[in-house]
Amino acid sequence: MEEQRPELALARRQRWSGMWNGIVIGMGVGWIILGNALGFLPIGMGIALEIIQRRVMAGDR
Repeated sequence: MEEQRPELALARRQRWSGMWNGIVIGMGVGWIILGNALGFLPIGMGIALEIIQRRVMAGDR
């Protein structure tokens, strides 16, 4: 197996976390469009995850 450089591993992790945040926020927007106020929960979760991930990334450097 190939060893990955730390920069590549970090870029891959960022892409996956961004994709999952987008999915969670998108689900919330979809629920709101369909008239379900519960959609604000996934939007809040996605935003909170993004903030936490940015703090973790800032601490890694």
